[in-house]
Amino acid sequence: MVYLQEKLHTFARLGCALILMTSAFSTTACAENEGEADLERAMRVKVTATGLPDLNRAVDLLQSALDKGLELEDAEFAEEMLSSALMERATALTRVINARAIRDTKIQQVRQLVVSDLRRVLAYDDPPPEAHLMLARMMALPGGDPHEARRSLNAFLETPELAADKRAEALILRARLQTDQAKALADFDEAVRLVPDNANYRLVRALYLRVHEKLDEALAELEQVLQQSPEDANALILQGEVLRELGKLEEAIVSFDKATELAPKAPSPFQYRGEIYRELEEYEKAIEQFNKVIELQPGGILTLVHRAEAFLYAERLEEALSDVEEVLDKQPLVAAHRLRAEVLAKMNLLPEEIEKLANLSESSPEQTELKMRLALY
Repeated sequence: MVYLQEKLHTFARLGCALILMTSAFSTTACAENEGEADLERAMRVKVTATGLPDLNRAVDLLQSALDKGLELEDAEFAEEMLSSALMERATALTRVINARAIRDTKIQQVRQLVVSDLRRVLAYDDPPPEAHLMLARMMALPGGDPHEARRSLNAFLETPELAADKRAEALILRARLQTDQAKALADFDEAVRLVPDNANYRLVRALYLRVHEKLDEALAELEQVLQQSPEDANALILQGEVLRELGKLEEAIVSFDKATELAPKAPSPFQYRGEIYRELEEYEKAIEQFNKVIELQPGGILTLVHRAEAFLYAERLEEALSDVEEVLDKQPLVAAHRLRAEVLAKMNLLPEEIEKLANLSESSPEQTELKMRLALY
């Protein structure tokens, strides 16, 4: 009997080709040590890892070791090591991801890998709570799944003895994802209570209030932010936007002026001042502001449309037409066509333009854009 067992054990080590006795014995013999070599290689790679390629290799070897089979203690150790390696890789990859670049195909692929790694981590027993928070951050980005993000945040917030700053971070993120305003504001309130010195949390709450048209409350929140951080240019810009929406145009300009003093290269205060001056019919001042925006961000379509309109009302028709033509070369906006028609009308060129468009439309009936332009003119 001992001899037979020794033979079975030998065959099992060679590939488990012989299946005799009970299936349990065969499975145990097969899984006993086949993954041990890969586990040892993974340990060496992990210890000496210097970058993502080494980390990728360690992950592959650990998964291979588990797939081939390990003794119970080795399997538990390999799972812990694999979970740690996946977390380390996900953390490294998140550094190249941000909300502005998330639409890029390559960045989307990186996010998919991060999400896959984090889901693998969370599939193991007793995963690190941080994995829930990291997954929520990925799912909260544009194109993600806000429902999964909220579920992950709920799981993270159930962690006992969670540090106040981490709890507050999760609450702020969940507040932004809430569909119920009362729940969102409750999350904001709790985050601010936990970390009262973090002015950014108040700033995010002010932005939420402004988006939901609670302008007076948003303004009060921004005053709190600026008491804590009087040199916060973002808070001043948002304050200016809220004041403008409340019809307090002169006060809004003061806020934008302060923001420009603190962040002279930020284009948005110039843009907003230009729009306000245009509303106030101070067209030359508006043009000066739009010129600065274009200097800082050349070719912006919105700014070109606004400047063209200011040029039009300032009777600077050639410059207005130049801006409109530049816009239409980039994008056939209906608003730009209407503005072009106004400019041409003031230049007494609209009848000539209509005749030209009518001829073009007749010779190219499939060009629907020409028919639209002709109808507008």
